[in-house]
Amino acid sequence: MYNLIKKLAEQGIYLQQDNDDLKIKFNGDSLPPDLLKELRENKKDLISYLKKRGEDKTYQQIDNVKHQSSYALSSSQKRLWALNQVEESSAVYNMPFHTTLKGFYDIDTIEKAIKEVIAYHEILRTVFKENEDGEVRQWILNPTEIDFSVDYQNFRNFSKESQVKKVQEYIKKDSYDSFDLENGPLLRVSLLQLKEDEYVLYYNMHHIISDGWSLGILSRDILIAYEAINSDKVVVFPGLRIQYKDYAAWQTKQIEDANFSMHKAYWTDQLSGNLPALNLPVFKKRPALKTNNGRRLSTIIPKETVESLNAFCKNRKGSTFMGLLAALNALFYRYTQQEDIIIGTPIAGRNHPELEDQIGFYVNTLALRNRVKGDEKFEDLFSRIKETTIEAFEHENYPFDQLVQDLDVKRDISRSVVFDIMLVLDNI
Repeated sequence: MYNLIKKLAEQGIYLQQDNDDLKIKFNGDSLPPDLLKELRENKKDLISYLKKRGEDKTYQQIDNVKHQSSYALSSSQKRLWALNQVEESSAVYNMPFHTTLKGFYDIDTIEKAIKEVIAYHEILRTVFKENEDGEVRQWILNPTEIDFSVDYQNFRNFSKESQVKKVQEYIKKDSYDSFDLENGPLLRVSLLQLKEDEYVLYYNMHHIISDGWSLGILSRDILIAYEAINSDKVVVFPGLRIQYKDYAAWQTKQIEDANFSMHKAYWTDQLSGNLPALNLPVFKKRPALKTNNGRRLSTIIPKETVESLNAFCKNRKGSTFMGLLAALNALFYRYTQQEDIIIGTPIAGRNHPELEDQIGFYVNTLALRNRVKGDEKFEDLFSRIKETTIEAFEHENYPFDQLVQDLDVKRDISRSVVFDIMLVLDNI
């Protein structure tokens, strides 16, 4: 049962118990038929599992914090703030995204709709600066204090080829423009018009207030607000009992709770001793100071190979993610002969039901450490990685940023901390 739930999580599909029924949340229009069938066949067991999980004392209610002039940061925000001060460009943590709109839209209404969303989600009007004691805090501005407007660009008079170029140039330039964390806003939105009934809606947020899951929520809420305003109706969003500041305080309380110590113990044990650095054979010399320069290389894995991998994993009651992780470990061993390998992977970090409709920086990272034996079969490697992956997800609530502090790792400024490789499997 745990395997099925983790497989769903890896594909961005989340379950919530609703008495004796299930609620399913995912980005997209529909679920794959085979997955839907598997959910129906295991519905009773899934409900039972979620009921039991809900009784876990790890999941305490998230309380509303008292009104203050400023609020504490979450563990992830603290790290990102620190990195933002020392990296060569804070644009590294920009999260640009764009989508095409077909139909007739009113520009003023779009701006009003986005302002409604900013008023609704406090994190979208939050800035970060030090208080009198030198502590970095979250400062939530009133909606009227945010200097926000939608940037409108009219590309209707250009040829199709020129439009594509103009849009690409616009997005590229804005993607590398830094945000001012102390003054905000940390959200920029642009509307690029191509035809009378076609637009590119582009927005860019700083990672300190957002993550990948948040992008879908932002798009949804903008649409809800636009349709309401356009129909002269009151804007009504799905109710949020808490905001990000409440989560940040709750997370700190969780870390300090005695029941949370088992998660800390698991990770400090997994990552004890000397942490291996992956030394792939390369033609260039690693710079003394890590930069964010790089290239993007793409490839397509043949359908037959994907189907074979999926069948291999399914026959061994594992997930595609586990198969890919095992393959990467085998590949890196083949190139380096290193038996001790750490590969990171991001997770949504939204296990608590009250976080599902939130915009904010909730994503967490797991450092998956595995040993590869040169004389073993791939099937044996897969089985072992399957077990360590399941264990890691059992302890997924412990913040990676807190773990880095716990480990007190000696930093190598030419590398990322703990691991060099990240495996990201998105459900598209």
